[in-house]
Amino acid sequence: MVTLMLFTGRIENASALTLEELEAYTDRIKFLLSSQAQTLFASVLSAAFAVAWLCFYALQLDEVAQRIAGAGCFGFTFVALLRCVLVPLQIYEIHEASLDDALSDRREQERAKFKPQG
Repeated sequence: MVTLMLFTGRIENASALTLEELEAYTDRIKFLLSSQAQTLFASVLSAAFAVAWLCFYALQLDEVAQRIAGAGCFGFTFVALLRCVLVPLQIYEIHEASLDDALSDRREQERAKFKPQG
């Protein structure tokens, strides 16, 4: 997830974009980074509750503490897994935006090439 977040935050050819395109692209990237950070946070909490659950079990603490830690572990694991389902869609969104920008730039170059001079 951290690697995905590192690659999500990059904007190629930012100087070539207009202000409106850059603002739209920045908003899209910030939304994706926020979503990915929430998934990472759920995964870290899942791992922390799993360690706590295992420690409570190994120390043979009361069953209430074990159940609370177990419920936290399984709850955050479920949330993290559901959010991980969104990751391929987020990757698609990033690539789609990049490809759309490249296609738009190419169209403008082709129009400028065939535009009448004068």
